[in-house]
Amino acid sequence: MTVDSSAVVEPTAVVPEAITDTITVTRFLTTMSRKYYGDHRFWVYIYEENAPKLRHPDKIRPGTVVVIPPAEKYGIDVNDPESVKKASSKIGEIYSRFDK
Repeated sequence: MTVDSSAVVEPTAVVPEAITDTITVTRFLTTMSRKYYGDHRFWVYIYEENAPKLRHPDKIRPGTVVVIPPAEKYGIDVNDPESVKKASSKIGEIYSRFDK
């Protein structure tokens, strides 16, 4: 299922099934995360879901199609401070892979 990037989704919406979206020059993992999960920090789970085809999270080419996983797959809950904290911690883990 492909999603129209101009569609508006409530920030607390739960993604019920995996869908796809496309990276553009103005659309990044963080903007997708804010749209689908309600917080930019949950981008780490979109990255993890697509890691086999992605390299550095800041260097994803426009036109790259990514899978947006269902929120429950990773325990994403914008209203749970622990869920947000876990995502923030994972950000550090991901970037540390590239600091070597």
